[in-house]
Amino acid sequence: MSHKLVAFVGATLLSLGGVLTWGVAGAGSDGDSVVPATVDLAKDAALARDRKLPMVLVFSAADCDYCHLLEREILDPMYISRHYKNRVVLRRVMTDGSGKLRDFNGAAVDASEFAQHYNVQVTPTVVFVDTQGKELAPRLLGINTVEMYFAYLDQAIEASYQVMQGRAPVLN
Repeated sequence: MSHKLVAFVGATLLSLGGVLTWGVAGAGSDGDSVVPATVDLAKDAALARDRKLPMVLVFSAADCDYCHLLEREILDPMYISRHYKNRVVLRRVMTDGSGKLRDFNGAAVDASEFAQHYNVQVTPTVVFVDTQGKELAPRLLGINTVEMYFAYLDQAIEASYQVMQGRAPVLN
């Protein structure tokens, strides 16, 4: 287990009051994650721009069991621990239903249309972007094993953070 993962797990357990589980009590019980679902990406991008942080967009669907697994086991604990507060701006994009959101330019669009712009064909899809919506690191599609997923997520967050800090070039 990597040093970062050990620190993250420890911080998560402390933030959850010592509960010995990666799941968050109450989170996801009604299908909702503690990770904010975006309604205004222009506003979220302004926050990221001010802090020179990348954005992590999690394309999700309410009826997606794998999305709930990702949220419950990785994203919710990550968000609650605040370990990544100074590394990323984390937001969910709910692709199902008739939800509207404001895109990076402030235009009102359907969430499903926004997902099509990113060629999202499976949920969950995790995309790492700058404040204009340009991808910074390879995206993560689906979730197979929770144990390995966090390492891939952490690696992509770090790569995106380095780009936003001007320490690394954008990956193609």
